[in-house]
Formats: sequence, structure tokens, C-alpha cells
Amino acid sequence: MRRRYRVWGDALHLAYALVTVAVTSATAYAAPQNDTLSAPRVPSDREKSSFILETMRGGGIPGLQTVVIKNGKVVWHHSYGYSVLAPPGPRKSMRDDSLLFSASVAKMITVTAVMQQVEKGRISLDDDINKYLPFAIRNPKWPDVPITWRMLLTHTSSIDVDQSVEDSVYFYGDDNPITLEEYVEGMFIPGGRYFRADSFRAGRPGTERIYSDNAFDVVGYALARVVKQPFAEYVHDAILVPLQMKESAYSLRKIPADKLSVGYGRTLGVDGKWHFASARVAYAHLPDGRTVMDDQMGIPDPPSGGLFTSATQFARLLLMFLNHGALDGAKVLEPSSVDLLTTHTGYFSIFGYQQGLALMGARDLDDHLVWGHDGQDRGYCTAAYFDRASGVVVVAFANANRDDELLSRRLVDLDMHMLDWFK
Repeated sequence: MRRRYRVWGDALHLAYALVTVAVTSATAYAAPQNDTLSAPRVPSDREKSSFILETMRGGGIPGLQTVVIKNGKVVWHHSYGYSVLAPPGPRKSMRDDSLLFSASVAKMITVTAVMQQVEKGRISLDDDINKYLPFAIRNPKWPDVPITWRMLLTHTSSIDVDQSVEDSVYFYGDDNPITLEEYVEGMFIPGGRYFRADSFRAGRPGTERIYSDNAFDVVGYALARVVKQPFAEYVHDAILVPLQMKESAYSLRKIPADKLSVGYGRTLGVDGKWHFASARVAYAHLPDGRTVMDDQMGIPDPPSGGLFTSATQFARLLLMFLNHGALDGAKVLEPSSVDLLTTHTGYFSIFGYQQGLALMGARDLDDHLVWGHDGQDRGYCTAAYFDRASGVVVVAFANANRDDELLSRRLVDLDMHMLDWFK
């Protein structure tokens, strides 16, 4: 859910047989018919893997990471398929420690950073964001209505997103040369490189929910000014290090290159098979990359979802939420802050999710409320949720995507099944 894309036409040319396994789709897990009041049968590990592989085959996913934590212990961690296809090759299996682009699930890190400053008394969620900016942000249709941190974090700020601008700032093969400061200032200062007069919706700020990456970019920009430190550096010191997310980073230059996965666009061919091309080909229409690093994308706006990480590492953030803000002796948030993140604001997403403070409230297979986020960006889709009642964390990361959001829906469905298996 970090950006949508136009259809990328006939650039896809790499055919690939997804996973060769002895287990057929006929063995995919299905809940047994049971008219009694006894507990439903828990599927075997073989049936769980079969269900996951069928999800990959049906959706066209080259590689997938899954992890489940219950009562503080990892009870499931399996990776499937491939992290790298050819091109660029050589083909590499997806591993638990492979690193993928996280997309919008990383908005949960951004809101964590904000709540740390709320706890320190440096900001208030209902402060006018202009108090923290060197320029003013106002909806010109509502010039007297302040836009607050809370509005930005709940997608109710009325700030819109220009897809053409987002498409123009992706960069491949290295970190993006455009800084967060340059991007946000260019977006909101009149005459700026990315400025648009119609960058706001018509509704009064604080009255309607419109999902906005740019709102989170403003949050990250303002936060950096509050802490007097670049956004990515602050997150590293205040969140990633305490949570021992040791190989997670916003900068490609700080990541072990041999662990990077490649993101792929996928389309279903007339031959009934999935066809894949790396994101730089499928979305940017660039030539095939010669190396895995050539195929990595750098974005200028990490607060909206630009972390490179693994499902296993990212699960530690959700485990911290589940543990009321602390993990392995490190206190990241106060319990009251976690409660606020998982409090329904009264707004809903177009998919029916409850809107918390950045986090989304979804319904599991038993119609119980669980919290987390999903995401998608060029060549990647992700989903991460936790159930405060059962003490279960589930995360699924995949290295494929298209512009229709169907894969992120599949990963949310997979998360809900994993919650059901281990609750």
C-alpha cells in the first residue's frame, strides 16, 4: 500500500516455473467439516507449507518469507522459492535472512518514532505541524484549519499524492540522490520541483480518510527537525538498535549486498504461466541489471516505507508492540502509546480496516480484531499483524507485485491463516 502503478505493458519476458514440489495443490490445507463443538483440527506442517506454496503459485510469487511468534517464541519460520531469478542471477533461494524492501509496513516504525517524542513531551499529536516546519502546509481550500500530527498519521490530513511525481523519483542501483528534505520541500514550497497547486483534496482536514504516503513524509521531515538528526539515523539509533534489527536499514550502502533480494513484476501470460521481470524492467523500463545491486531501488522518502529488512527481523517490532512497548530488556514505547496505536479512530480504509494511529485493524478468520499493516511497492508486497488476545505475531514478505493490489490482499489472507493456525 505504499504507491500504485500503471500497467507496465509488454516489458515482461522472463518465464519461470515457480516452485517444483512433490506436494500438489490438492493437498492444500482446508478446514475439515465439523458439526461438533470440538476445536477444529490444526493442519500439519506439511499442510501449512502446501497452503503457502499454493498461495505463491496462485499469485505468482517467486519468493516468500514467513514467520510466526507466539508467547515470545518463534514457532514457525520458513522461506520458499527464490530471492533472485535470472536475470540478474545467479538464481538464489529465498532464505530467512534474505533482505527485502518492506514498503508500507514500515509506517509502523515511523509512528513509533513519533510516539517516542510525544512521550518526551517534545510534541503533541494535536499540534499544528507548521509549528515544526520552516514553511507552512495548509490546504488552500481550508486555509484556517491546522493540519496536525494526528491527521497526518491517520491519513486524514487531506494531503493527496501525485502518482506521476512518485514515478519520477525512483532511482536504481544505489541510494537515491534526492534527500528527504529536498523531496518534501520540493513538494510543498510554492515553485518547488514537485509542487502542485492541487496537492490537497477538497474535504476539510480531519474529516475524511485518504491514504497518503506524502503525509508520512511530512511527519518524517518534521520529526528530523525535532530530534535534530536525519530521520534514518534517528530510527536506527532509537528503534532498530534496541530491537536488535541488526541488518535492517534504509540505506542500501549499509546492507550486506549478498543478502539482498530482487523485486519482480509479474503477469499471467496467455500460456497460463507467470512471467517475471525485475522491477527496474517492469516499472522503470530500464535494461536488465547486471547485478543484484543494479536491481535495487532507492527512494527519497523513507518515512512512508523504505526499510530493507527481513520478515524475521521485522517481527521484532510487532513483538515489541505485543509486549506493551518493550523487548528483551529494551523499552521502546510506553504501554499507553501502544494502546493508542491500536485504538480505532472511527475511520476505515477502503478495504474495511479500522484506522488506528498509523496501524490498521483487520478482522481475522474468526472475525476477531488484529492490528498491523500491509504494503506494496515496485516488485514487493508485505503484510505484518499481531493479535493482542492470543499473543501471536505473523509476518509475510514477498518479492513480487503488480499495480492491482491483489498480491498484498493474498499476503493479508496468508497472515490471517497463520494467525488461525497458531492462536
